[in-house]
Amino acid sequence: INNLNLANMPVQGNYRTNVYGSLLTTQNQFNVTIEPNFGTPSYEVTFKPKSASELSEALTSPTNAEIQIDQNLDASTLAPEDFNLTGAKKIVIAEDATLTMPASAYFTTSQDLTIQGGTITNDGATTRAGESEPADDGSKGIFRIYGGDFTLDGVTIVNDMDYHYHGSKFNSAAIAYWNDANITIINSTIKSGEFTLCGMGRGVASGVITLKDSYFESTSSSAHNGKNWSYALRLFGTSGTMDNCTVKGTQGGLSTDSQIKLTINSGLYYTVNSPGKQDAFYPLYITDGSEVTINGGYFYGAMKRTGLNIEGNSCVVSGDNDVNLPSGTAIINGGYFNGKAYNEAGLIVLPTGYKYEACEEVKDGMTFTWKVVKE
Repeated sequence: INNLNLANMPVQGNYRTNVYGSLLTTQNQFNVTIEPNFGTPSYEVTFKPKSASELSEALTSPTNAEIQIDQNLDASTLAPEDFNLTGAKKIVIAEDATLTMPASAYFTTSQDLTIQGGTITNDGATTRAGESEPADDGSKGIFRIYGGDFTLDGVTIVNDMDYHYHGSKFNSAAIAYWNDANITIINSTIKSGEFTLCGMGRGVASGVITLKDSYFESTSSSAHNGKNWSYALRLFGTSGTMDNCTVKGTQGGLSTDSQIKLTINSGLYYTVNSPGKQDAFYPLYITDGSEVTINGGYFYGAMKRTGLNIEGNSCVVSGDNDVNLPSGTAIINGGYFNGKAYNEAGLIVLPTGYKYEACEEVKDGMTFTWKVVKE
């Protein structure tokens, strides 16, 4: 037996190591010893895919990995199972690069997932080709997050803005999340034909939601097909904060649900009518026992949706979600509005020491006629 020491040989579980040279042609025998603690510690691998097949290998690798995408990458030919992530991943996309997803696929994970930079989309002619259909249940989206910490940092997400459909089990959403998933979105833009960010599993979600310096836009309206519509965001979870975000929707901007306690410190929340329609809903709708504390921000509704004397349009509304859920609670400590907040019983009472004050504050072409100030 010829004992050989092969220094620095790059061997790792679930990867192939190629050995060349006289080691393979020698007439001597040699032994291979597997150390009992092989695989400890776990080594991270960096992938730099240049093609759809290389991206598939990186995504399905069981190793904790960073994936770096430095050029446009069309992955629309991959299968949905290629995007089922079994381990924590970090995907870094160059600022000017775009990753194109299949219409039928979602990044699906219960592990930590971080996306930094670039654009991810399933929009455009590629994903509407005859051979590229939405998911089996009819929905279309980009992420399904079942747990772990999900982070978007400086990312643009476009979930086909001309696709308006809810599936039988899943809502069409750029990002749908369940269970104890924590959602952090910073300095990002998310656009969608239905939900941009959607909590799923009412009464189950228990994560923390952090949204900052980001833009959310949905074109959803029942005017498209007579039956499907959604808010731009539907937030489930234990707690959340929104700082300096813009939310633009048609049949709803932001909806809080499933007992979440959300604090809005700043930002712009508004709805617009579809061209030629009067179909806009509320910039902020609070339901199912959720609680929203408004410390600041701008809230503009395109329509008045009540017979109450709210002295303007419907901006901040608490209700039962039309299915007899418990109403929500609004604690308004500040902000600008173009109508007073209300629920089924009438105007929402402001906290002690605060009052509405008439104003004519203009922001982004919208006029806000009320502000909440300390008495």
